[in-house]
Amino acid sequence: MNKMQRITTIAIVALSILGIWSSVTHSQDEGSRRRSPDDRKPRQNLSTQTPHAEMGAEERLVRDVYARLMRYQSAAVKELSKKDKKEANPQDYLTFELRAIHTGAIGEVYNKPVVELITPRDGEVLTITPNHLSKAKSSDPPHASYTAEWTTSVKRNESADSLGNEKKPAVSIGEDPTRPITARTIAEMFARGGERFASVTAYTSYQVTARLNGKQRTYRALVLYHASPGKLGSYQTEEERSAKLASVEILDNVTSEMNTVLKDESPYARSPWEKYSKSTLYLAVIRTIKETKEAGKALVPADAPIGYLPGDDVTPNDKDSQMLRPEDCPPVTVSITVSGVANADKSTIGGLVVLNSDGNNALRQQITVEQAQPTSYAGNVTLTRSSTNVKIFTASSGGSEITFNGTDNKFPNSSLPKSLYVQGAGFSSSMRDITLQVASDGDSPATDQATFTVVWADQPTVVFSGQVSADDDKRSNYINHTVAGWDQLGLQTYTDRFGWGDEAAAVVHPSNFSYPNFEIRLERDYEFHDWIGNVTSTIDQATFNTAIPPGNDTSFPQYRDDTPSQNGTIYDLDAPGLERPTSPQGEIRRTRNNFKAFAVLCNGNLVNCSADFTTGANVPSGALIRSSQVRLYFVRFSMQQIASPSGSSWGIINPPDVTGDNQAAYGTTRLTWNLQ
Repeated sequence: MNKMQRITTIAIVALSILGIWSSVTHSQDEGSRRRSPDDRKPRQNLSTQTPHAEMGAEERLVRDVYARLMRYQSAAVKELSKKDKKEANPQDYLTFELRAIHTGAIGEVYNKPVVELITPRDGEVLTITPNHLSKAKSSDPPHASYTAEWTTSVKRNESADSLGNEKKPAVSIGEDPTRPITARTIAEMFARGGERFASVTAYTSYQVTARLNGKQRTYRALVLYHASPGKLGSYQTEEERSAKLASVEILDNVTSEMNTVLKDESPYARSPWEKYSKSTLYLAVIRTIKETKEAGKALVPADAPIGYLPGDDVTPNDKDSQMLRPEDCPPVTVSITVSGVANADKSTIGGLVVLNSDGNNALRQQITVEQAQPTSYAGNVTLTRSSTNVKIFTASSGGSEITFNGTDNKFPNSSLPKSLYVQGAGFSSSMRDITLQVASDGDSPATDQATFTVVWADQPTVVFSGQVSADDDKRSNYINHTVAGWDQLGLQTYTDRFGWGDEAAAVVHPSNFSYPNFEIRLERDYEFHDWIGNVTSTIDQATFNTAIPPGNDTSFPQYRDDTPSQNGTIYDLDAPGLERPTSPQGEIRRTRNNFKAFAVLCNGNLVNCSADFTTGANVPSGALIRSSQVRLYFVRFSMQQIASPSGSSWGIINPPDVTGDNQAAYGTTRLTWNLQ
């Protein structure tokens, strides 16, 4: 049995006896017959069914259009199954059973109620949606698939005609407008339809049982023949076939789009589409359709089997194989790029962002999903992330967040390149622990990737007593700054002042942070007021910067340990206090200080990270980004010159002459001399 005969036999059996979709589609796609749960008739009995030759042209037309819809819907199911990587169930396929098919002159049914021949569109109905696929930038004929789903149609009001036309026409001669819709006859429907039905000469009525997803509905439908199309099954050219189909109108209120299917001559969309559209079979189907059109022949021959679609009987030849030479079909490549990072370094160095937290307005870093090559690639490029520690947005600020739901993050190649922006949403536990990947469609996709690091530091801690941390690599510089030559913190004499030694520290994430031309460090901002005596005079004073970073009191590099890779912690040593001038015995000097300690990421590509930014002037935007929460703390004390009659020997007033003086702790202090 040849291929054309096999399709004919199966289609006739499926529609004339069982009406269940079987190998009308699957014999062509898979070489085997998939049987639905309702298709229980033994295969050896197929030869006993109604032969093709005994079927009238009108019945063949009706069975053919429903068979082709089943094939188109099957194509949609299979493509979805491939996409979701989930095996389709037999109930996913739409099937029809057609019975009681009768053809006659239209006068036979003039006096019959419309509802006896055409079931109204209410209750459970099938919504059919056509889909046509073509290769991008191609003049190739489209391939078709049709999706089907049950929906509920609201029962029409009494002003509606039997076809669901809500616009009530004028009452025709001889029609009683008081008659309910259920009592209207075919003649009345024709009268209300005006010119639409004026040329109808014949009809075919039939009963349909539709099954899908475990539901079924049996209903009536009608085909009308306008004027005299001649013998429906007799034509040679595409022009002749189109003229005959133009005289046919299907009135099926339960299954939509039947007239669309009637005139659709597309081959069905084989799955997976991306693989098929690059195959020799695809080229053979397109070539055959074009050759048939050029020859003026009908795409669906008059003797084609029921359910036939263009391309069913096509076999690739050498010409088709030659079209797939490697130089003609280069492999697909995809690419993702990171702004400011060389393409060769996008995985080994990767991108870098600061966690967007605590109102720090951390900058986003731009990435670009490049257009896949060759540009003729008609599929999608999908972006994925390995961690939710980054979010992706459509703009450098504001914009919409990309959700990784399989739709938002999938971009048609024709829409690329596309710039997106990476924002830190959670800190990294190690360098480059976040991967952004792009991939083409298919089971063996082309891929490319870039890595990202999100940096952040814990809220700094500050200690005001004890010893300098042993792993603070600036410990020796601190010791050299004390008169005692030790590593003790707290109130004491330094080489240039009397001050309160403290050490700020913050744990960095990732603990092994190291990135070319960038460093993370602790900065400090302050407000203070220094006094002589009891409001005798002001030595100096300052206010907090209006915005941080930068800080207005950042330590010089010799007192900062900016290398977290040693133990994951960065340090900052300080000794806020007062100079020790030569003054009369008994002179009192007081200092009141509030501090903000915080970490910053310094972009060495924009600024000199070791520079002093205490004024905040000429610091490029994005050069310093706050990378931790802010720690508020204060230092306050009063000292007195004790040498007689004058000198520079200063000591703490103990007990303090101002209540609450001589303290350092978290929080803030008043800046007045008496702390009031």
